[in-house]
Amino acid sequence: VITSENGKDASVYFVAPTKGQSVPLA
Repeated sequence: VITSENGKDASVYFVAPTKGQSVPLA
């Protein structure tokens, strides 16, 4: 599992744009 800078599951952030949110890993 790829993690973000905050140690969160990055897969959640990759889905985020669909919800209108930003992508921390971008």
